[in-house]
Amino acid sequence: MRDLHRRLLLLEGRDLHTPWLDLDLAGGSDAVEQLRDGIRDAAHGDGHVLFEGQPGTSKHRLARLVHMLSPRAERVLVLFDPQGLGEEDCGLLLFGPHSTDQGPLRQGLVEKSKDGSLILEEVGQLNMACQRALVAQLDGPLRLLATTSEDLEAKSRRGEFNSELLKRLETTRIRVPNLGERREDIPSLFRAYLRHYGERFRMPVRDVDPEVERFLLRHNWRGQLLELRRSVEMAVLRTQGGRLTLADFHLGGLEAQNLPQNYKRAKKIVERDFKRRFLGHLLEKSKGRVGKAAELADIPRPSFSNMLREVDLIAAEFKKKSAGK
Repeated sequence: MRDLHRRLLLLEGRDLHTPWLDLDLAGGSDAVEQLRDGIRDAAHGDGHVLFEGQPGTSKHRLARLVHMLSPRAERVLVLFDPQGLGEEDCGLLLFGPHSTDQGPLRQGLVEKSKDGSLILEEVGQLNMACQRALVAQLDGPLRLLATTSEDLEAKSRRGEFNSELLKRLETTRIRVPNLGERREDIPSLFRAYLRHYGERFRMPVRDVDPEVERFLLRHNWRGQLLELRRSVEMAVLRTQGGRLTLADFHLGGLEAQNLPQNYKRAKKIVERDFKRRFLGHLLEKSKGRVGKAAELADIPRPSFSNMLREVDLIAAEFKKKSAGK
């Protein structure tokens, strides 16, 4: 119970504000225009929303954007990822314990977010007991913004997903296109990310080699928007003298001669690379189970989930890879 109490505190204290949430909507393709319309309609409404799309398409960022554009923007926003949680822990975090060894009764995340929004990532990973309990909460003031990379209708037919919960979520469905369906948006996405990370790191890029854009359009972005965004971020950190070249997208290893000469920038690249490889190894070893990977690392699960987001790692991809072996 004490460990769960600490998890709840961490979840409640998390800073969920992410600037530039509309970056992923850059471009003018038909696919992104339809996505913008869906986001706009969902923001003007107040019903529950289901975001469907492949891993890496930034569904949770779009869910945050809907909240921030809605009349609930000034109210609480809570983010919950059930992957890797057992039935008991999931229920306690969502709905709260009846009492705690810390003394006063604590709220669950559903109660805490009841006048605001609850972003439930990968809702298909929620265990059946929690699904049933959640349905009972959907007639109240809570707004549920759920994401999934699974076929929930197929899961429902197999008895693996609550049909009533699916029915409630289906009222507003937003299909998030993969990058292959909006390749013409890549130049616009690149420029938006470039401007964002240049400002974030106080390293504005004033000139871009023409070969860069051609490379971006040719590349097969299997990691979707996350991979593109991460690549631009790392390229900005590597660039020298405000000019971005193709070499900045091909580090060729982390040998000292391939790193920027600026110590702080070089250190940031090495630390990020280490964190991605280390956390990725744990996810691979745990077959994509976040709770198990966090346990192996001896890190509280909410903190581990935050670290995954920092380096754009998606547990579901490791779970799929494990299932395919």
